[in-house]
Amino acid sequence: MRERKPNRLKYYDYSNAGWYYVTICTKDHKNYFGRVKSNKMILNELGKIADECWNRIGAVHKNVELDYYVIMPNHIHGVIIINGVEDAKFASPTDRTKMELSKQIQQFKRAVTMKIKSRKYKRILIGSVRSMRE
Repeated sequence: MRERKPNRLKYYDYSNAGWYYVTICTKDHKNYFGRVKSNKMILNELGKIADECWNRIGAVHKNVELDYYVIMPNHIHGVIIINGVEDAKFASPTDRTKMELSKQIQQFKRAVTMKIKSRKYKRILIGSVRSMRE
């Protein structure tokens, strides 16, 4: 297994207000979000879930705005603007779990995962009910 290169500045406080360019990759870089056809990204169901969850970041958090973003088959590029920390007493320059940017990305990943799992289970249940009726 190859060693992952650190992707954060060692002494930078990511709880600071600022504009952050982020890239979020899918597990094992698999093409979960759709495909590119004729130089245009075609989102599948999972890509639409990721798009919906990404756009909710700015709607749910009053201190966060979104700028340009693009969803690709196996990753997302986007600009997250943090205008301040919602609860400064919980911010930390050393603990990543308390940094505002990390919290936003964690919540995005969690929301996408939960929506995908809930739809997957609904499909399984619907399929089971249909097979029981037959």
